Amino acid sequence: GSSVFFVESQRLPMVDVMVDIDAGSRWDPSGLEGLASLVAGMLFKGHHSQGKIISEEEVGEFFVRNSIIRSVSTSRDKTSISLRFLNESEVIYKLGRFLRNVFSKPEFNESILARQKSRSLLALRESLTRPQQLALRNLWDRMYPDHPYGRSVTEQSLENLSREELQTFFRKFWTPERMTFSVVGDINDKELESFLSDITNFR
Repeated sequence: GSSVFFVESQRLPMVDVMVDIDAGSRWDPSGLEGLASLVAGMLFKGHHSQGKIISEEEVGEFFVRNSIIRSVSTSRDKTSISLRFLNESEVIYKLGRFLRNVFSKPEFNESILARQKSRSLLALRESLTRPQQLALRNLWDRMYPDHPYGRSVTEQSLENLSREELQTFFRKFWTPERMTFSVVGDINDKELESFLSDITNFR
């Protein structure tokens, strides 16, 4: 049920993948602003695989060992995961299976969650010392007074976030049907189909 946009390019032995998930902050429940961003930030902090927990360190080692560059960002409309890797068959296969495990059973470890919330809280407090940020928050509130676009993260909303809230949000919004894959690089149709089938075979 995912959407796929693909442009084959053989100029470099690389593949770029952008995964856009309809799981942006506009879906944060009232009083839980910051939930979508925290879910995205916790995604690569550990997951279950074959009956054991893959730690945050092991996740990092996987990406380093296979020379995979990744980034994750969240906006009001979506969460985006950017991946760049070599077009080696073994790397493509490993990454597909790895992402399926990440999307299947994220750990949302309590201690890591507490750390991430603390970082978010410090970042929020720092941002509220900047006039431009204060003006932007006020602008969005004025433009969308009765819409999720108009709500902003607060210290209280961050405090309200729990592991259970993250799990509920993830199960509801992180589904193959809400994912769009944009792929550019040196990979053929057959390899791409197998790669994406591996990733999305988790629900």
